[in-house]
Amino acid sequence: MAENTYEAYKAELEHAGPRLKELILHRAEQEGDLAFDEFVALCRIAYPEDWRPPAGIGHPGGRIG
Repeated sequence: MAENTYEAYKAELEHAGPRLKELILHRAEQEGDLAFDEFVALCRIAYPEDWRPPAGIGHPGGRIG
């Protein structure tokens, strides 16, 4: 991959199998210049069936910390 951008990681995830998804997400975490919300979005793309928002996120009046 030439770029460590959200769009580049997203494109790789779209056709990846389970093990490759893990590797792509690991590389995105270690090497990517991503905001936290971009990394979370990549996780949702990789595992849409497993996604549950963390407590306090996506709930009316929810807070983190």
